[in-house]
Amino acid sequence: MKQVILIENRTDRQKHYLPNQEADVDTLNALSFLKNSIGDDCKKNLKQIDENDLTFLSPYDLIIIHRSALAELPSGNATVRISNYASKSNKDLILYSGAITNFYYSETNGKYLLISSKDFYSNNLIPFLYSYANGNSKALVEMVFGHNWKLNYYLKFRELLLNISTEENGTWSNQKDEIEDILPELKKINLETLNQLIFSSIQSI
Repeated sequence: MKQVILIENRTDRQKHYLPNQEADVDTLNALSFLKNSIGDDCKKNLKQIDENDLTFLSPYDLIIIHRSALAELPSGNATVRISNYASKSNKDLILYSGAITNFYYSETNGKYLLISSKDFYSNNLIPFLYSYANGNSKALVEMVFGHNWKLNYYLKFRELLLNISTEENGTWSNQKDEIEDILPELKKINLETLNQLIFSSIQSI
């Protein structure tokens, strides 16, 4: 079973944002595969990160941290250090923050998701953690869209295919490449086959 660590420096945020509030916090604390690092544990972990002692992260496959907590550390560049560590150590990484209004996902240098606090502490969180720990989650973006996460990329990819011939600065081509990194099966796909995938995905909802 895969192991996960969640480092949250604002303890009340979990009770405030999670749908079932304290009951969901109790569920998180009871998960055998999850280290819910809050309170004194969080302070200890952030101090270790500030001192660039990241060995405590080695048992975990997925690292989840409140990004603002990293930004507030005195040493500076903690976010970069964590990102580099995750990439070099083949760890998956989720950073969340109240300052985020959308989400960003990439698999270019390892699986990395940047997401808002409200979207992170949602109905999808606990099911996603179970799915990830059991090896059933194929992409961290499932945290955002649930089991139908591929449909969002299918729709975006179709939009890119329809408009890419008129682009001027290469932006759409770059977005197409990023999606193909996440879903290699879309490479060289034609529009008809893509439409069939979209239809099948919608039918399964």
